[in-house]
Amino acid sequence: MEACAAADTWTWLKSSLGTVNTAASILLTSTTASAAARRSAGARLGEMAMPVATVLGRAGMPAHMYQAHAAVRSAEGQALVMEATAALWQPDLLRPAASALRSYLELARVVERVGDAGPSALNHLPHSCAVLASTISSHLNSGLVLLDRMFRNSPSSMSGPSTGTGASPPTAEPLAAATKLLGALAESELLPALAGAALRYPGPDPDRVSSGDEAAVERAVNMCATADNLLSALVSAHQVSRRAVTGGGEAAAQAARLAAQLSHPDVVALQEALVGRLLLHGGVELGQGPTVPPGPGPAVGGQGGTWWLTAMEAKLGRTITADGTALSAPGDQEALEVVHSQTLALLLYLRQKLAAREPRALEALCRLGRGRGLGGAYVRPASQVYASNLNALMERTKRAESAAWALAVYTQAVEQQLTGAVTAEPHTGCSAESAPQLHGLAGACNALCRMACKSGCTPDQLGASSLGELEAQLTRADLPGSLDHALRLSFAAADRAALNPGHAQLQRLASERDLPDGGVLVTFAKRAAMLASRLQELEGTAETLSAECRLLAQVTHQILPALGRCRPFMYRLGAEGGIEVRALLARANSHLNTQLLARAALRRVGAQSSGVLYQAAVIAVEFSCLEGRWSSGQALSTGQLLACQPHRLLAAACKLLCADIAAPSVEAPAPGTLELRAQLAGMVEHALVALAASPDMSNSVQAWLAPPAEAGAGSSGGTSGGGGGGMEQAAAAAAAERGCLEPLLRLGVLPRAADLSLEFGSSTGPLLRSASRDTAAGFQACARSLAGSLFGAGSYVVRMGRGNAVTAEAVISPGMDLEGLLAEDEASGRWSQQGGGTPGTDVAALVAAPLPPPVPVPLAAAALPGFKVCANPRCLSYGGRSEADVAELLCGGCKCVRYCGPVCQKAHWKAGHRQDCRAASSAARAAAQQAAPSAGVLPA
Repeated sequence: MEACAAADTWTWLKSSLGTVNTAASILLTSTTASAAARRSAGARLGEMAMPVATVLGRAGMPAHMYQAHAAVRSAEGQALVMEATAALWQPDLLRPAASALRSYLELARVVERVGDAGPSALNHLPHSCAVLASTISSHLNSGLVLLDRMFRNSPSSMSGPSTGTGASPPTAEPLAAATKLLGALAESELLPALAGAALRYPGPDPDRVSSGDEAAVERAVNMCATADNLLSALVSAHQVSRRAVTGGGEAAAQAARLAAQLSHPDVVALQEALVGRLLLHGGVELGQGPTVPPGPGPAVGGQGGTWWLTAMEAKLGRTITADGTALSAPGDQEALEVVHSQTLALLLYLRQKLAAREPRALEALCRLGRGRGLGGAYVRPASQVYASNLNALMERTKRAESAAWALAVYTQAVEQQLTGAVTAEPHTGCSAESAPQLHGLAGACNALCRMACKSGCTPDQLGASSLGELEAQLTRADLPGSLDHALRLSFAAADRAALNPGHAQLQRLASERDLPDGGVLVTFAKRAAMLASRLQELEGTAETLSAECRLLAQVTHQILPALGRCRPFMYRLGAEGGIEVRALLARANSHLNTQLLARAALRRVGAQSSGVLYQAAVIAVEFSCLEGRWSSGQALSTGQLLACQPHRLLAAACKLLCADIAAPSVEAPAPGTLELRAQLAGMVEHALVALAASPDMSNSVQAWLAPPAEAGAGSSGGTSGGGGGGMEQAAAAAAAERGCLEPLLRLGVLPRAADLSLEFGSSTGPLLRSASRDTAAGFQACARSLAGSLFGAGSYVVRMGRGNAVTAEAVISPGMDLEGLLAEDEASGRWSQQGGGTPGTDVAALVAAPLPPPVPVPLAAAALPGFKVCANPRCLSYGGRSEADVAELLCGGCKCVRYCGPVCQKAHWKAGHRQDCRAASSAARAAAQQAAPSAGVLPA
């Protein structure tokens, strides 16, 4: 800079720009100038354009170099840069530069219009205009970026996107220097001048660019550089105008002038055109694109029509780049990623004006990442270059479709960066760049959750005119598929974090929470099944206690809250079909809660988590045992229900209810725990009544409720009558089932009967008494009467007691002689006091005892035919957008289950599928033989 000053460079630049403007005036406005004067003016323009552009570009290089250096990112360092480059920002240099650019543009348009009919001495003007526009736009961008960094450090300027660097705020002297530069740029009006040049420039012939014509290529490259420079300058201008105005004073006044230029018709049209260019690159229909405002001079290409640059790219079928090659090659996407990231940043400030284009821009990014962009612009999903701008957009967007497309963009990037395709065996490596992308997944999900949870939210508030249009928008963005894909990638990242305990970024990823929805229920069920299997493996060994505690914390704080959010979709599956998905989720939910609740009863989970545990237990019992039985929705089949192992889930729930008796916690329970405990006790009662009243489950429930000491006596009545087929009777006859719930119910549920609200009633006592005394038919009749009381069929429960203690109860139906029945039962002594268990070692032993063993269920009865999900409960394969993409391998023996690959198939075979498969195959063959007609006998 000192050398430039010593050489009087700035004076020469100002004088040269003045010469340019004088010569242009002669050519454009003078009617008296001679032909010789006009030829001389044209020659001067040709002589001065390139030197002026070269000198201005070289003089501005130090500013670019300084800005890239880390040492000048503080407010004081940036002030030093402004002081060193002050000569570049003088108003008497910037104003002539803007005027010269306008002149060159008008002359270039005239030359392009008249073509060969014009004087040959002016043929250089379109090229000179492009070079000058590229240089001046770079100069403007450099100044605005410098201002942006200065005002970004101001503590009062927080209205733009969060891009703070943590530098100290500027003192009065740097702030004065920044205000001076801001005033010079605002006064020069370079921004609208450059916007007009970019919009109305007479673009070169696309055919000449495509054929490699050197002059046409150079013009296209320079004007593309101008557009890219202006894109960056516009983003900085928006940020500066918002940040500087908050401080008040002279800076605010100059910021207002700059903001007014952002509303100039040419600037507004250019911003719309830049966003439209992203849509073109992504192969998204532009619709009614922006029109170029009419400008001075005769009409020529781009005047009052579409932007010449996007029209040229569309005709060429390729993007134009500013790297000197004009046409980009497939996969040459780094420069394009920066441009598209800047377009996202610009869109942050245009959300109100270009609201309809916001989701289209994100759709374009998604299409680019999938290789569907213009001319194969991307061959891979974009890196994290636009992660911060996309995150900022998700924090502000009000359009559900935008969030859906953003989620799709992030899933592509994460899948690319998580070391390629996910296989059955977890990888040990993970790119550090995947961390921002994975956190972006949560950001997009949070945006969707924010909109969905907003009270009184209507479709028009989410960017749709009706519910049908909103559904169409989210379907177009494939929101269910993206949510499923996002959850699978999050689980894959969590598995990598478990294998890389020293990887800080991956450890943070492992704590992320995601909102399950739609098709993601299958993936979520798969994860829950894996965690249940892992907990079962860790049971009962001191060596694995630490691993068990970590896994319990993960399940309690991440999986269970997400399961609660699945609840509306569980009910929808029960009411609208989808029974196979519901059966899969009910099974995994039941198994996971069984393992968790049994351990929570042993105080392996803190008391502050008790509210989450009780709520999860209520959902699991209701969804697995009650849904569809004496309630709306389609009930699970007997085999699918037994595959949930409901007696083990109910036993674990009762253990949790007993836990405060067995070993009172020294920690204070979470708020609302007492109410949830009573709710769980009531839900257990409801489930038992509903199951006992069902013909296919009545015998099994009677066996569970028969006192252990009377299990042998109860078997004759429990299996001799009532409903239930061969499979149910076989299950009821299993010795391990008998009495598995009776002591837990008597000690865990009955003492809480007095705590329940009147709506619940207490049916445990009558059920226990009937299970030990009645035949199977009598037990089922009792259960149906209780169901009528609980579910509104007319029967009701009568309680007797002293004070707050319930001593006896009975089921009464309408028309019965209540007084006579009470007198008869009191005289016969048949009413015995229920409950009344004394806290002590017996209860502690019940809580610590193993859960009842699983009920063997024939594979064919529990199978989900045609449903693609890996049957290996330890599967860690989350490749593909959904489970159906990976679970393609059908077991050749039983033909009942599928696998994601040979690894899971072999592991499941060794884990016990060998026996189930052979039994299912034998049963299938026997059924086929029985169904086949005998040889020589025609079927009837």
